[in-house]
Amino acid sequence: MICKYCNSTFEGKRSDAQYCSSACGNRFRGKKYVAKNKDTPEYKAMRNAGNDKFRAKPEGKYSSHKHRAKQSGVEFNLTFDEWMNIWEPYWDQRGIGGMVMCRTGDTGPYEVGNVRIDTQANNNREAHNLRRNL
Repeated sequence: MICKYCNSTFEGKRSDAQYCSSACGNRFRGKKYVAKNKDTPEYKAMRNAGNDKFRAKPEGKYSSHKHRAKQSGVEFNLTFDEWMNIWEPYWDQRGIGGMVMCRTGDTGPYEVGNVRIDTQANNNREAHNLRRNL
């Protein structure tokens, strides 16, 4: 048999085998290989694609935040405009080790009046103190 990816000849254990190895199969299928091998040219090309451009924009950050809240089971009642108005003064300070959106007492939904922007350290300290007092 001939591998669909590297065109080498191989003897497959199954009569319907299409690839000489699982690595060739993953490379051929693309995304699975790319997800495991982030230093490949394929991955770098995918990173430069339009999806990452969207995620870098405020609209993409809002969408990601809303999605993560849903995954965590936290209600998210902010419109994009409300969310952006809260973030706007701190936009350049956001991210790892910087400013984050916090819920008061780590309870309730993300909504106007229940959120504030604070440092990640203060948010973690508040959460730790809340757990300690339970």
